Amino acid sequence: MKIPALKTLAGLVLCLVVPAWAFAAPGSDRVPLGQKPLARCKAKLAAGAPLTVVCFGDSITEIGCAARWNPDWAGGASRPESNWGAVVVADLRKAYPRSAITLVNLGIGGENSAEGVNRLNTLAAAKPDLVLVEFGSNDCDYHEQPPEKTAAALNTILDRIRDGFMADAVVVGFGGDYPLKSTMKHREETEAVLVAVAKRQNVPYADVHSAILAATANGTKWSDFHKSNTDCHPNDAGHAVWAAAVTKALAKAGVGATCQP
Repeated sequence: MKIPALKTLAGLVLCLVVPAWAFAAPGSDRVPLGQKPLARCKAKLAAGAPLTVVCFGDSITEIGCAARWNPDWAGGASRPESNWGAVVVADLRKAYPRSAITLVNLGIGGENSAEGVNRLNTLAAAKPDLVLVEFGSNDCDYHEQPPEKTAAALNTILDRIRDGFMADAVVVGFGGDYPLKSTMKHREETEAVLVAVAKRQNVPYADVHSAILAATANGTKWSDFHKSNTDCHPNDAGHAVWAAAVTKALAKAGVGATCQP
């Protein structure tokens, strides 16, 4: 699927210049801005109904899909159960014991958000109720693309999740790389785009970057939470920080241990 070209206009968001395409992309005019976030999830959990959670993202989300180079890969975690998505779902299962909550992992290493658009059809078989969308790191590095393409791709992903799969979504930010010696391009602008698109689409945003900076004391303890100072992949401790940021975003929207219907 090709991302349509969009006209760029200047705008100010979060003290950073964020173009207008972060707020308006194909289909985004259909967003029910008055509808509360995670309405589908809250209704199903209140009824004790089954819930399917899909983690859709890059190598930090990926579990067991990289047999060609590391069959034991779990996003940087030591085992699948310690990956951020698995931790989030484990917490939800504790909070909602009446609901059978299924986790489906659809992370693929190296992908940016535009490449995520190209495999949106893989969500169909999972029949998701909630999609945790995690892209951004590769948009700034491995498969780098300008922030306007990230905005267009994320809008397309969220539109399809809502209108095509009738599911809820959470935008999961990214931790960035070692802040004391960063090599990522336009990280701040890309993060601002993720925040702006989530706000425009009325979707919760998990601020992973702020959580990682707080945990690592602005990077001075980076290797305590990542595989190394030159690696953006979190270890078990880092994945716990990611999971806490997602859980916080869910709780703010009314889903979680302290927010049961």
